[in-house]
Amino acid sequence: MFNRTSLGSVACAVALLATAQIAAGGAGVARENGRFDADLSLPSGGQQQEGETPTTCLVFDDQTYGAGGTIATTSDLSPQFTSADLFQFNSFGTVPQLQWVGYYRAFNNPGFSVCDEPLPPDNFTVRILGALNGLPDEDNVLFEITQAGNPELFASEVQGLMIGERVLMLYTLTFPEPFVIDTLEPMFLNVVNESLPVGPCRWFWRTAPPGDSQSWSDDLSDGTGWDDADLNDFDLAYCFTFLPGGEEIFPPRVTLDRVGPADVDTGCCQFRYNVRNRNAPGAGNDISEFYIEFNKGTGAAECEGIENITPPVGFQVETCEDWADGKVVYRFFGGDLQPQASTFGQIRIAVNGEEPVTVMIRNSESGEIEEQFIAANGVRAWASQSDGAGLCGNGEFGPGVGQQGDWSLGQDGLCALQPIPAMASVTRAALFGAIIVGGLLVLRSRSLAVVHAG
Repeated sequence: MFNRTSLGSVACAVALLATAQIAAGGAGVARENGRFDADLSLPSGGQQQEGETPTTCLVFDDQTYGAGGTIATTSDLSPQFTSADLFQFNSFGTVPQLQWVGYYRAFNNPGFSVCDEPLPPDNFTVRILGALNGLPDEDNVLFEITQAGNPELFASEVQGLMIGERVLMLYTLTFPEPFVIDTLEPMFLNVVNESLPVGPCRWFWRTAPPGDSQSWSDDLSDGTGWDDADLNDFDLAYCFTFLPGGEEIFPPRVTLDRVGPADVDTGCCQFRYNVRNRNAPGAGNDISEFYIEFNKGTGAAECEGIENITPPVGFQVETCEDWADGKVVYRFFGGDLQPQASTFGQIRIAVNGEEPVTVMIRNSESGEIEEQFIAANGVRAWASQSDGAGLCGNGEFGPGVGQQGDWSLGQDGLCALQPIPAMASVTRAALFGAIIVGGLLVLRSRSLAVVHAG
């Protein structure tokens, strides 16, 4: 369930974390460009109309929200605006369905009007992003699906309530597989349309009754990404169908961040690998032993010694499956990683060549065989909590087809190679040590775990 209103098995995305100070330039910014629909004076009170199950957590009313009296905010790529809202669960479970509310409106610069028929066709992209420093993290995409690629999973209907001339629409996404809630950390829901504009029409995401009174609306044309200037003082209307319970033991998740500089001579790159215990809080769910497979594709046979990997604090490391076909499995042991906690270490590893390499992976969570890729100039990593039956050294333990173990979804680490000036080997070694100890420059690389169909 959410840390907020919950009706039965449905969690309403309205209330959230503690309200934060609204940054300058938030909800009132750029109303003249039509980002915010706030041109209608509405009564201070109104009748709340609840939808039928499973949408009872969406409150349909005729109110405006935020200091500016906002009805909705644009989230449409036609005018290059996208919006997101923060949510957080306080127990594990699965989400089979998502619903949200919005409408089309013509912006006439200034002022708004009814969109001429026919309305633009819907072309939604729905993403769930991790959070980084309180903002949507584009390098941590937990889920992504497009209506263009999966039209059978999207539906829309007239909700029935009008606000002025606005006809509210209820949109539904049925997840191809229930989205697994395996973290109690904050996440962001990003829903954006890419409608083919019919004149000045654009799609607006309806505001919602106050929860934490925060959402974000980014002007993609300014190139700054998500920042504090995108903060709004209102919530957005959406609803997850949440089924509590389910698995409490998950394979740990590993992500990769590049730590510069890279070495063009050897093709080796320095990464920080981050490991998170996804298990539910409770006795016996801590991790004292875990495994990571690194796959460098066609990367050079360089930096393969175990001295090139530094384990997380409190852990030791040894080789489980030695280098073969561009991949290795390391065993980490002797530490203690509590449920929902994270730790990190570093590895120096050669990266794949200029062309992506296809690998066939057995998805432990769905049981299906997936085609995944080792990115150009990158590596990919998977993690497991145990080897099942002491399979290390037999070539049978790993995420690949025909191998064994319960492995997390793969995550990418990307490396743009840069030459290191010529220097004595001892100086290079000193630089390597400085990177490990100092952390130097950390660059986030896109880590994509896409759940999709088609």
